[in-house]
Order: sequence, then structure tokens, then C-alpha cells
Amino acid sequence: MKRLYLETNYIVGQAFAQDPAAATIIAEAAKVGAEICLPSFCVQEALTAIQLRRKSTNQFERTLQQKVEELRDDQSSTAVALKTSINMLIPQNGRLRDERERRITTVVASLASIRLIELEHVTAMAALSTPLASGAADNLILHVVSKDAQGHQGSDMALFTMNTRDFAKSTALEALTANNIRLLTTSSEVIEWLRR
Repeated sequence: MKRLYLETNYIVGQAFAQDPAAATIIAEAAKVGAEICLPSFCVQEALTAIQLRRKSTNQFERTLQQKVEELRDDQSSTAVALKTSINMLIPQNGRLRDERERRITTVVASLASIRLIELEHVTAMAALSTPLASGAADNLILHVVSKDAQGHQGSDMALFTMNTRDFAKSTALEALTANNIRLLTTSSEVIEWLRR
């Protein structure tokens, strides 16, 4: 049986259309009977990251509106052209925000069909004493995935992440390899692996 691990960046990547083809991974996995697993805390981590981006998008819109107000009485050709450009940006920013909200809803709803892995105290303690990745969250993800994989050694396992900066480092790769987990970094690699 195939077992595919996802992490925080899968959710964030879907919300911000970083890899649109990745949206098909859950459906492709279902076709071949693969089990998809995600550390449960990744959902909260992703939603926090998404909330920060949402605040940034809203702040950008407020900045644009303030600039229009600042230029309100300036009738120079440059100011008029700038106001026109900004007034076109404001609704585009709103459309982008709305598109992201729809994608967030879709990706979170798609998680209903996957297995969430709960964080156990012993795994959290191991993560504190044995760093496998430089970031605390990535380190914890690697420990949770490794611990879960130890109970499924007969499975063909892989971890999908676009975060090669942290997960492709030697200590992270060694931990994955030690637990018979392949590192897949593109949705096309995942789809190919699932169909094998």
C-alpha cells in the first residue's frame, strides 16, 4: 500500500496557487487506494500563515485607499494617472483575496478524506532533543512523520513538500531515508509515484 505524507506547505501552496496541479493529489491517491497522512498541527500552522497573508492583503488595500485619498485634490496629470491606476488595483486586490478564500475553503474541505496524525508527547520530546531540520515546525513534522512511518514499514511511503530549502538538507533526508520515505518535491513527481 502507498502512504503519502503531506505537510503544512501543501495547504498553504493550495491556498496561494503555488502549484495548481497539486490540487489533484488527493483525488489521484483515492483512485489507487493510497493513504494520505498529515500531522494534525499542520492544519493550524497553515491557517496561521494564511491569516498573516490575509492581513497583509488587507493592509495593502488600505494603503492603496489612503494613497487615493491623499491624491484626491491633486489635478496634475501624473496624480490623475496614478489615481486611475490605483483605483484599478483596489478591485483586483479584492478579487485576489476572494479567490484565495475560495481555495482555502476547498483545500480545507479536501482534508476530510485524509488521516490526521496526532502529536504524541514522546514525539514532541524527541523533536526537542534531536533536531532533524532547522525550523521548529519542520523539525516536528519530520519527527511525527518518521514516528508514524515506523509503524508502516511494509508500505511504499513518500513525503510531498515544496519546501526543499529545509526538507532536502542532509539531516532531514537521512531521517526520511532511515524510515523508507521518499522525498517528492513536485506534484508531477507525486502523481507519477502514485500511478506506479
